[in-house]
Amino acid sequence: MKSLFMRRTVPLWKTPLPWVCLVMAVQAVLVVAIFGKLVSNRKRATAGAAASVPVNVGRSTTPPLTVAKPGGLASRGPAPMPTGDVSISLNDALGREWITATYRGNGRDRLTASLANRTDKALVLTVPSGLLFESKDRFNQVVVARGETVALGPGERRELPLVSAATRASNQLGQHEFTPRPGRLVQLDVLLTHLEKTPEVSAEAIQTAVLVILENPPVSTFAKFILVSGAVAAAPPPPAPAGPFLVATQDIIAALTLLKDGGIPTRDLLLAHEPQLKIESMIDPLAHADAMRYFGIAGEKEWSFWRDELLNGDVSTRHYALYGIARYFPDVALQMLPQWAREQTLPMVMRTAAINALAETGRIEAVSVLQQIAYEAGATTEIGQSAKSAIGYLENRRVRPAAVQPSIPFKDSSAPSSVSADAFRSS
Repeated sequence: MKSLFMRRTVPLWKTPLPWVCLVMAVQAVLVVAIFGKLVSNRKRATAGAAASVPVNVGRSTTPPLTVAKPGGLASRGPAPMPTGDVSISLNDALGREWITATYRGNGRDRLTASLANRTDKALVLTVPSGLLFESKDRFNQVVVARGETVALGPGERRELPLVSAATRASNQLGQHEFTPRPGRLVQLDVLLTHLEKTPEVSAEAIQTAVLVILENPPVSTFAKFILVSGAVAAAPPPPAPAGPFLVATQDIIAALTLLKDGGIPTRDLLLAHEPQLKIESMIDPLAHADAMRYFGIAGEKEWSFWRDELLNGDVSTRHYALYGIARYFPDVALQMLPQWAREQTLPMVMRTAAINALAETGRIEAVSVLQQIAYEAGATTEIGQSAKSAIGYLENRRVRPAAVQPSIPFKDSSAPSSVSADAFRSS
């Protein structure tokens, strides 16, 4: 029994415990070493990526091609310039900050761009049609009607005049500062494309065409002639009231021709169906040829046009046909108009129109005819007074031709036949 309870005297290092502890320690060291290696590799990878990626990685390094506020300077300076001269659009050059630009205009047909080249290279700038600009008070808006190209030397400043057009009839004439407006009026695309093929069209005709497309206003917005009011117009007519969009009759016809030739539908346009505009343009020597082309009146059919207008035309403008006959068929007018002036059964508006139209023949023979009519009617009558006024107008026109409206040579060939007062009464 004693041997069973005696303490053992075997050394500790000869037991399994030291070996177990050694194995656990080695395992712990390996785990720590592996973890440390992973952390070190991650730090090195992060540092390498930070060195190879720009700080502004989220910002595009490509210069913008459009700009909201031309003339303003951004914080990062102009984009790098390519070698050699550069052809570029105005907006692209502004987006790259190669130029600065300010704009001033009258709110209608004139817009001036003040440009400055900020680079040491020559630039060829193109300004396309269709660009929109708005005044700083936002009451005036214009569109560039004709594209332009301008060359700017290194560091050069230049003013570029542009043909513009108001997009609103409410635009106010005056000197305004303009800024570009984003967007495009697609209604004008066909017109602006056609304008590239017709450089001879006046700025007034362009302005008229733009407003007709965008707002479809009546003839009173554009016409300088006095609109029909029930009374015969005097010769010469009184001046029309001033207005920002009043233009010569030939410009109105040119605008309608521009729309027609460009393939723009005109059936719903108020201006295209104005009866007074048709006959006014046919009377006007400067608009006559364009009016015949627009209304499709062949040369051999012109007399028929005047005859039909006189006998079957709009009641308010029938007497206008007498002026047309006098201007373009003076031989016939000298025969028929005295009869119309003396015919007491005709309305007074027709008789006075016949007298005034005699002065439009430009013939010296008309003076003696008018003197005879004044003598027969009496100096105090309306007919007599009209005849005296017509004589003064005719003599003043013959003595001082520069003081009256320019005209084309009158026709000398007689029409097939004159129109009698009886034919008018029967109509």
